[in-house]
Amino acid sequence: MERLTDHGQQPASHPARAESQAPRGLWVISPCFNRPADAQNLCGALERLKLPPDVLPTLVLVDNASTPSLAESVGASPIPSPWRCHHLRLPTNIGGSGGYNAGLAHAATHAHADDPVWLLDSDAIPEPEALLALLRTLAIPGVAAAGSLLKDPDTAEFYELGGKIDPKTGEYGSVWTPSSDPPSQSVDAQYLAACSLLTTARAIRKTGLMPDTFLNGDDVAWGFRLARATGGRLVATPESVVVHPQWDRMRTIARYFAARNSMSALPQAGIGVFRRAMREAARAATLHATGLHALGDLHLIGLRHAAEGRVMGFPPKGTDLGNPDRPGLTREQADREVSGNARVVSARARRADFFNPKGSIAVDAQGGWTITTTRTTQLVRAVAAMLTGLKLALKLKRQGGSFAHAPPTPMSHEVRGGDHGLSIIIVAYNRKAALLRTLEYLHAKEPSASAELIVVDNASSDGTADAVREQFPAVRLIELDENTGVAAFNRGVEASTGKTVLILDDDSWPDPTALTLALELLAERNDIVGVALHPRHPDGGRSEWPFAHRVDLACDQWPVMGCGNLVRKAAWQRVGGYCEGYFLYRNDTDLALTLGTVGKVWFDPSWVVWHDSPAAARKSVRWCHLATRNWIWMAKRHSRRPTRAWAWLGIAQAFRLAGFRPNAIAAVIKGVRDGLFRAAPPTDSRSPQGWKALMRLRLGKPIPSSPRYVGPCPTSPTSPTPQATSAPTSSEPSPMTRST
Repeated sequence: MERLTDHGQQPASHPARAESQAPRGLWVISPCFNRPADAQNLCGALERLKLPPDVLPTLVLVDNASTPSLAESVGASPIPSPWRCHHLRLPTNIGGSGGYNAGLAHAATHAHADDPVWLLDSDAIPEPEALLALLRTLAIPGVAAAGSLLKDPDTAEFYELGGKIDPKTGEYGSVWTPSSDPPSQSVDAQYLAACSLLTTARAIRKTGLMPDTFLNGDDVAWGFRLARATGGRLVATPESVVVHPQWDRMRTIARYFAARNSMSALPQAGIGVFRRAMREAARAATLHATGLHALGDLHLIGLRHAAEGRVMGFPPKGTDLGNPDRPGLTREQADREVSGNARVVSARARRADFFNPKGSIAVDAQGGWTITTTRTTQLVRAVAAMLTGLKLALKLKRQGGSFAHAPPTPMSHEVRGGDHGLSIIIVAYNRKAALLRTLEYLHAKEPSASAELIVVDNASSDGTADAVREQFPAVRLIELDENTGVAAFNRGVEASTGKTVLILDDDSWPDPTALTLALELLAERNDIVGVALHPRHPDGGRSEWPFAHRVDLACDQWPVMGCGNLVRKAAWQRVGGYCEGYFLYRNDTDLALTLGTVGKVWFDPSWVVWHDSPAAARKSVRWCHLATRNWIWMAKRHSRRPTRAWAWLGIAQAFRLAGFRPNAIAAVIKGVRDGLFRAAPPTDSRSPQGWKALMRLRLGKPIPSSPRYVGPCPTSPTSPTPQATSAPTSSEPSPMTRST
């Protein structure tokens, strides 16, 4: 996400104040995309809203790259005093979760800790008493968030009061059963719909932002995290009525997001994903049986991406969104077009509409689809969809959901000054293009832009050193005469001047906000000696660590490191840095174990380092040999004999990643031989407890969690436009930026 632009009146600085002497802030967050009429209707409803006395309300209208901009469509000040309006114009449409996150970061930065923050969809119309009822509920001791009773604008029927997940099916639903009259009193909920949710800036700072899932399920996962982070209840009150369309308004792309994102949201509730995955498979099969193959594929693509760890942002390029071939087609128009043995069928894929003749037309609220396949093809594809869905459901069950459940986006914080005492060490070897792109990213944003940058060239033969000298003359370049492997990182740290070093692969770059928070954490916690950033691939955000989701919030006894590690230089020198005898692979995990003997290693799954490496998905023959050998050596270096037998877990993983490649299998066998019969490099920092924690992760067992660190909460912000988290800006598309 690019830097936000805040139009209209700016928030004033907030000196320390007595609540009785100054108005209390109220922040309403509403993202909108290309629906200026919705934004105008919302502003009209807010104008009619009853407000408590001495409240200074602010509407944060998040413009998700609308054309024309909302500021042009609805005006810079679309709502009269006492309301203020802040327009946040985003450069691309990053969905509901991205829009809410931009507004939440803005409000949480400028608001006082106890200021209420109201999430309100742009197509929601709150009734005049809605806010007062939410405020009364939020004031109850122990309540962390309050939600509204939702009312359908077309039928005037109530349809949701508080959210829950059916543990048997994994489907989302209302705590109150819509077939009966709404209750007269508030009800506890597992989550609250983001179309009307009231909480506080303090709760947002504790929880972090929503997972960047674009659409669907973001508020579900966030609700469970909000309750855990605050220790409070989520309560829905029937006295707060908000008119909002029901969720079946979008029946094409919503299918993809529902299938994909539920595989991340359900584990947050402690609910297995298999049954929900099978329901998505059944939906895909029924759509194929109807002849609506594009719609059926959306469910399967969503499951497949979830199994691959692609849990963030918009669908990857090339995904068929199943848009109707006749937008806006009505049932009456379809009836007039159908002739002979063709017929009009429902796009809801009811049993009565299975196996349709070619030429039939399926009609939905969004338009019509012409059925172009025969009944035999429909049957074959339905069976294939069910079998594919079963395979994906079993894979997701084994994984416990997506590889790494969609993390909350870290909160943004202002970077204070340019001198961070930070040195960034990158080792390069014959990957000139990747290195130059990484350096561009690091120069684009703070805090890396003002850090000391050191590139150690491991005797590259592709002109890497010359390119760095020419394009980045400010970078300190160390050229080695031979490829020394990970020992080059040690040479870079020795030459650095910073008190903290960031160890990066040449094809990786840290999320700027994550790096800022990690530096702030090290400044506040002397007991922490290192921070392991979470490696994710920029294409879809899939995690390289299948075990990362086993950390609920954060962990200060993390036994793994990867391609982005922030370490106190003194601690690095004390343990000797990377074990040079490894040459490559497993050296980062070995470092995490040795660092654990002199302090704590922190891990927060939302603190990301982007790793654009194909090796993350397919391991080389050299990896199969050295990683297997080094894993056994690591067991010898850190474990005691009773637990050393668990080294077979790493060996089994190596065989699995080798697949059916004979040369890779032979390399694993060679690695086992070398690891068993050659002496491991000696160490004075044996870490049997760290080895046990690593084995717990590998065996799927939980490890101790810590509260999430959200950084200092500013009371007097210096900038009206906080920067939201994203992958760095460059001439290439940002990996976290998705557009429709």
